[in-house]
Amino acid sequence: MPTRKIDRFTVHYTNADELRLLKREIFTDHCYYFESKNPQPKIIDVGAHIGLSTLYFKKLFPSSSIIAIEPHPTAVTLLEQNIWENGLTDVRVCAAATSPFAQPITLHEDTDKTWLSTTSMHERAWNAEMPTTPLSHSLESIDLASLLKEPVDLLKMDIEGMEQAVLSQLPTTTLQNIGQAVIEFHPTAGQNIEQFVELLKQANFSITISKQGKAITPQKASGLSMIHATNRHLFNQS
Repeated sequence: MPTRKIDRFTVHYTNADELRLLKREIFTDHCYYFESKNPQPKIIDVGAHIGLSTLYFKKLFPSSSIIAIEPHPTAVTLLEQNIWENGLTDVRVCAAATSPFAQPITLHEDTDKTWLSTTSMHERAWNAEMPTTPLSHSLESIDLASLLKEPVDLLKMDIEGMEQAVLSQLPTTTLQNIGQAVIEFHPTAGQNIEQFVELLKQANFSITISKQGKAITPQKASGLSMIHATNRHLFNQS
């Protein structure tokens, strides 16, 4: 596998174009930036891909503890390699999908097997525009609620169009264990950003939505949007 230096990290990857895009989003545009009064924040990185978000969080908070969740077998191999190569500690990899179903699920990957980050439970990717092929075997899914029995400082989520389905199944008391959330919202069939924002507001989160670094309203949101949510109750306690 080729490697590239990003910031102080050595990154193993498969697709140079994909890496450049993710590097710009994460390390240049800081799409996952967050602040915390806790120098050792607990982070759940859902959709960790090959680990750029995990590396970024370790740059922000070297003493953070991270659960990195990623279902695609090739991405998991690279994720584990990038964690090991860079000597990251207190990072646990969970090779599973996060889904609303308590059963094995089928993922669909880029037919060319080059864009790992577009792997999705949706055929033809979240936007129904990419030729995809189902993985040859089903994958275990993990119940996100099982990881949110105690408060966590940050939930990062990039799961290609299943974010509303997953979070809407969590009880409000479970959602309230999330201090902050950074969620990439994909407007797939069955997902509505206004309904999603309302779900989070009802759980006592304040919300900002951005697209390409500019703040927007739910009514103006189209295509991919980034949602930053802050739990008012936990934030005021910190």
